[in-house]
Amino acid sequence: MTSNRIQFSSTDADAVTLETDALVVGLFANQALPDWAVPIDEATGGLLERLRKAEELPPVPGRSLVLHEPAGLGAKRLVVVGLGKRGKWSESVFAAVA
Repeated sequence: MTSNRIQFSSTDADAVTLETDALVVGLFANQALPDWAVPIDEATGGLLERLRKAEELPPVPGRSLVLHEPAGLGAKRLVVVGLGKRGKWSESVFAAVA
């Protein structure tokens, strides 16, 4: 029997060059990209900003969008998790997203 284990960790390493199976980022709905996401967006040729403008980022807390082999990143996948509306953020929303 094969065992598939998922390991989660957080780091302050450079998200653009980090070699990992999945880089997970959380974004609030209908908001400009936060400063920390700009280098990721720039490395991917503006992918996050294009998705945001096209309203294709997950607007519901906990919903996700998996982007395979994102050009410009060391990660094999970029996982964008919706955080909902900033004004409605709470501990219960955090628990649902986590």
